[in-house]
Amino acid sequence: MEALDFRYLLLEYYKKLRLSENEVMVILMIDHLLEQKNTLITPDLLSLKMNISSKELDKILVSLLERDLIVYDMGKKVKVSLKSLHKKLYETFQVALSKEQESLVSENKAAYLKNVFANVYLKDVIERNKIQNVDEIGILVDVLASAIGTPTNPSKIANTFASERQMTYTNKTISNHIDYLADAFLISKASRYDIKG
Repeated sequence: MEALDFRYLLLEYYKKLRLSENEVMVILMIDHLLEQKNTLITPDLLSLKMNISSKELDKILVSLLERDLIVYDMGKKVKVSLKSLHKKLYETFQVALSKEQESLVSENKAAYLKNVFANVYLKDVIERNKIQNVDEIGILVDVLASAIGTPTNPSKIANTFASERQMTYTNKTISNHIDYLADAFLISKASRYDIKG
């Protein structure tokens, strides 16, 4: 746990712990004073080192105590400890790290699936049907995927290619390519139903 720099973690995650900038500065000053072997940290001592009044420092210390971010240890000597804050920062770091790893795994899965689709399924459709315009069918799949749930037809798709992609793609070719994709079970046509109720 101590291998991670406390100050780095504090500056990186203070917002997630809902700390204000003044609270962060007070914590940094407490950490500095603890390193200087000052164990009893008071608002008056802090005010000598900071541009914050003793009254405001007292409020900040009470707030930090209430949230268990600092602890006054009442052993033989009264001393301040930041161990609970260290623990919370480390836990926050672990959660952020696990989320980042999950995101990376998710991105890797998406890239793998995209690669399988392009290099196995789409390649099979292209080779089996001897399609010459490889780029067009790839774009056609993207256009169809973005139109899920909306009525479409080869004419609308041809217009999309003309207006957005500046490509000519005939209705007959589009219709053939849609049939090839449906034959390979990559897409399926949904029939339109009029429901009266």
